[in-house]
Amino acid sequence: MTAGCAFQFGLPYLISALCGEGMSLGQAGILAATPAAGLLLTLMAWGAAADRWGERLVLSIRTRC
Repeated sequence: MTAGCAFQFGLPYLISALCGEGMSLGQAGILAATPAAGLLLTLMAWGAAADRWGERLVLSIRTRC
């Protein structure tokens, strides 16, 4: 949980360093926003699956690695 929060909320603090390495402000902003966008898309997909098949079933599904 700590690593996830550090990645999601800590990345915007690196925008000035990314701009210093040659990245434009827009590119650095998009890079900093990707963790939040990924979380949003995942929650939307989970919500759609929970509405369709039920929350308990979706929570109980395990993926194989």
